[in-house]
Amino acid sequence: MKLFFLTLGIFVLFSGCSNKRYFEPKHSDFYFDTTAIDFGSYISSINSKGATLENHHFIDKVGGISDIKLPNGFEFLNNSKGTVFAASNNHKLLIVNSGKIITFKSNVIAVSQNKNMLALLFENNSIGLYDLESKQFKLKKYYKHSFLNDTRIAMPKFLNNMVLFPVLDGKIIVVDLKQYKAIKTITIDPASEVKNIILLDIINDTMIAATPNKIIALKDGTIFTKEFFIQDYNINKNFIYIATHDGRVLKLDFNLKIIKEHKFKFAKFQALAVGANDIYAIESQSYIVKISKDFDHIKVYTFPFEEDEKIFVNKNKIYFENKLLIVK
Repeated sequence: MKLFFLTLGIFVLFSGCSNKRYFEPKHSDFYFDTTAIDFGSYISSINSKGATLENHHFIDKVGGISDIKLPNGFEFLNNSKGTVFAASNNHKLLIVNSGKIITFKSNVIAVSQNKNMLALLFENNSIGLYDLESKQFKLKKYYKHSFLNDTRIAMPKFLNNMVLFPVLDGKIIVVDLKQYKAIKTITIDPASEVKNIILLDIINDTMIAATPNKIIALKDGTIFTKEFFIQDYNINKNFIYIATHDGRVLKLDFNLKIIKEHKFKFAKFQALAVGANDIYAIESQSYIVKISKDFDHIKVYTFPFEEDEKIFVNKNKIYFENKLLIVK
């Protein structure tokens, strides 16, 4: 069964395309920053944790642009506690640090490691706990197949004696590491057509999870929810910043209370970066919108970015095509 991936912002139900309107600010300045550099190769693919370059190097959220070159046919998956993983389309998982290749029966699309244990998500929406020492599965479980998925697939999360598996049909499966048994299912978004988990994180005592259409925060047994069509997100300190499909930029606390928001008419934001004092929203028609964190000051700049270019953001670093811009 074939798995189809959607790049950021591509899944839109178009109506009246001939009347499509574009973001047209009344005034914009040219954005120039001396920290913008050419890093020598274009981005070929993107996931939630990084990007693979055409020259077979990769970008991750830990070390930035890596000196390591991946073998032909492999794409970066994750940097899990210093161990780098890459996967191919012929069922192979590469542990880059050791050069070891493990062949499975299905393609790996998400992976995390804790000691000798790999937590795996496969393209057929099965999960697995694989013991590197015994070379055997301690758990293998199948869930409902999902044919349409956002590329920003979240990675499994180890938490004390549990693993949280973000599966493709809008659920988080909680597995007990002592029993190797699924003990709980947290349903995030079962109704949407694209429902895979794109964000899964534990910050302080709050679990934050999101699909392209919905975000939840779980704290002390209480669940907070909000529904947005999420173009991009960026978590910075105690706040979550979200750009939505309808041109809004929002600032939320970890209870998902909306602290600030601003709507930009007809804007289609591709990515959010967060600097020390400002939020930077990359708009598809070659603009970058600079918003102060209190949302009191907004400035629009022209920016050399086109809608069809690949873009990956890590905190305040914006990688687009073959360039890197670090915002202040």
